[in-house]
Amino acid sequence: MGLVKNWNQTEDAKRRISETLKRRIALGEIKRPGFKKGHFVSKETRKKIGLKSSGRKHSEESKRKMSEAKKNYVPWNKGVPADAITRKRLQTVNIGRKVSDETKKKLSKIVKVRVIKKGSDYISKDHRNAISLAQNGVSDGPLSKKHKDSISAGAALATVNGKHQCKAEYDGVKMQSAEELLFAMWLDRKKIEWEYQPIVFKVQSGVRYVPDFLLIKTGEFVEVSRVSLQKRSKFKLDAFVSAGNILHYVSARSFCGKLDMSTLYV
Repeated sequence: MGLVKNWNQTEDAKRRISETLKRRIALGEIKRPGFKKGHFVSKETRKKIGLKSSGRKHSEESKRKMSEAKKNYVPWNKGVPADAITRKRLQTVNIGRKVSDETKKKLSKIVKVRVIKKGSDYISKDHRNAISLAQNGVSDGPLSKKHKDSISAGAALATVNGKHQCKAEYDGVKMQSAEELLFAMWLDRKKIEWEYQPIVFKVQSGVRYVPDFLLIKTGEFVEVSRVSLQKRSKFKLDAFVSAGNILHYVSARSFCGKLDMSTLYV
């Protein structure tokens, strides 16, 4: 005999069921449920359900019924901020997570379908305008300057520490290191005109020095390095400065923090 549609338990029945469950939990017959509401399902049973449901597709009629049932439904956790333990767990799970090319294609296809179906409602008008202005160089876009600087500093630090690999090519210019690429991006963000490896300076017979950047407006040169000045061999730098050139020395680690371009190489 099937269940009657829209049949609900009486308050007295709910009370008796609750008391029975509490008694069985106290006796150790069943385990206390976790945060999720529902049946007491073991890990093995959940695995069987997952295998059985794998590849299953709902009919259009079933989809329509599920959609109707979910209308006006408010999740229990809506508006409830995640606690510190949950945020830490989610962060740990997502660190180092990589998505395959096949998954990327699937996600791209899903987003395209949603955009076609929802049209202009998929992205708000204000968000679209912000993206449009950012692409035209009119504004900084939806992300604040502080946010973008934080992302840039994090990317720079990850590159310096060897966590990220960089192709070392920026705006069609091939560079010798990721640090040089990041510095070129910083110069463009500050609207400082630059030229990469503009000259070859002859130190002595068979020894040459090529500075990384020339700041076109001031005529000053910049050397960008992974190591600090104290650990760097200064023979070529001394000769270049002695010839009357103005040189800034920027280590990658200092660039990840606040870059002080007023400090000259001495």
